[in-house]
Amino acid sequence: MLQFNVGRVLKAKGIEKPASYLKSQGFSSATTTRILHESSVGFSLQMVERICLVLNCTPNDLLEWVPSKNTTNPASHALMELKRADALGSVSQLLNNASISQLEKMEAIIKKELGL
Repeated sequence: MLQFNVGRVLKAKGIEKPASYLKSQGFSSATTTRILHESSVGFSLQMVERICLVLNCTPNDLLEWVPSKNTTNPASHALMELKRADALGSVSQLLNNASISQLEKMEAIIKKELGL
């Protein structure tokens, strides 16, 4: 089953007060609650685009696939890209625990990825 998981992106971005952040970005209280509690059965593509623009992410970043117990798709199935082993930790937490040499390697990788 595909699930909307904006909490994963918010955590990865280090946003500690998601409700306040989303409201500051122009989302109403009701919409913020729907987004954070993932209680909506569906969001319009316009809403997904707006969330992606605010969080600088793609729709794939917001989706998570949780296979049902009787799902028999092979490991090579495209949906496996949306299967999250566990929640993505806060990037700032990861950086705080990294050594200087690891940080230097990450900096080089990031610069290369961004074309800097």
